Amino acid sequence: MLLTERKRQMGKVTVVVLALLLLGAETQGARQKIEDKSFQDPRIHESLVATPGGGLTFSLQNSSSRSVTAYILLVKMPGLVAQTPRFVDSIYALHMSSVQEGWMAGPNQTGNYVVIPDVAAVRVPAPTEVSLLAVLFDDGSSAGDPMWVSIMVERRKARLQVLRDTVKMLQAAQANNQPDRLLADLQAKVAGLGRRPLFQKQPDWVRWDAQYEIYQGTVGTLETNRVSGVQAAVVIQALLREYSKSISTLENSKPSLSSN
Repeated sequence: MLLTERKRQMGKVTVVVLALLLLGAETQGARQKIEDKSFQDPRIHESLVATPGGGLTFSLQNSSSRSVTAYILLVKMPGLVAQTPRFVDSIYALHMSSVQEGWMAGPNQTGNYVVIPDVAAVRVPAPTEVSLLAVLFDDGSSAGDPMWVSIMVERRKARLQVLRDTVKMLQAAQANNQPDRLLADLQAKVAGLGRRPLFQKQPDWVRWDAQYEIYQGTVGTLETNRVSGVQAAVVIQALLREYSKSISTLENSKPSLSSN
């Protein structure tokens, strides 16, 4: 009697385990389905490539005679309410590493952006959507959603404006030999930004990001080098070279940012 009851219980357990395994298989299958709502344009062909290590790479094939200088990817992750697009912009960047340069696509070339690296594949779930929203080319032409095209341009304008402002502050500190005043003024700029705007307010959001990145980044550079014993004058001169180069790149980019 006891043996019969035990078999009955074991049978129930087996059914439950099988049900859970089937549910897991269905869930895994659902996760593997990644939506693609990318725009359609004959110059651009995009695809997702699963790597042998379990990662995920976005492939951007550029069939035009112009280089891609920027694009926006919407990568939606499961369980997240706010889905912030990923900006990839060689004009906006202060520096482009060899890896970042590989994200871009020259004429008739392919850029590859890592959505999920192999090392994180075990811990990070597959996205529910990966969509290309907009692209900018080096001649100022574009493809994709006009709203996102304008946001990419606005983002560059915001970067240019804050770099110009910071350069003026650096030059004043250099001329008057007042590095401490410079640091205090930059910290006040950061504090004055307040809280980051909601992403839904895109123009405000990209402007806030541009200002915070440069002002706070400059503060961090000055403080780190001061602790390391590097003379403030040397750091200021290096920042002036770096920021002036970025300003020149933005000023000569297309579409023109001259309205700012």
